[in-house]
Amino acid sequence: MHPETLKQVMKFHLRNFNLQQLAVTDDTVHNAILSNNDGMGGASSQQIYRSLIHWTLLQKDCDSVQWPVDWMSWSVDLLAEKLVGYGH
Repeated sequence: MHPETLKQVMKFHLRNFNLQQLAVTDDTVHNAILSNNDGMGGASSQQIYRSLIHWTLLQKDCDSVQWPVDWMSWSVDLLAEKLVGYGH
């Protein structure tokens, strides 16, 4: 999967969690929209989003990559490139 494709998927899902109605771009930092304490029963926007992106990568036969511990402070651009093995 190319980083540009993954970025489109990431921005789509971020828009779905975007209660603040912020502009979602490649420069959007995940913690501006997602939270680890906004759900119930362990289903937070952070956990759901990560699962959706992980599922997308698996469906596209991308190798499983270690997610950065501090990924919530990363931009869409930076995380997409890390997850598909480009740069950074």
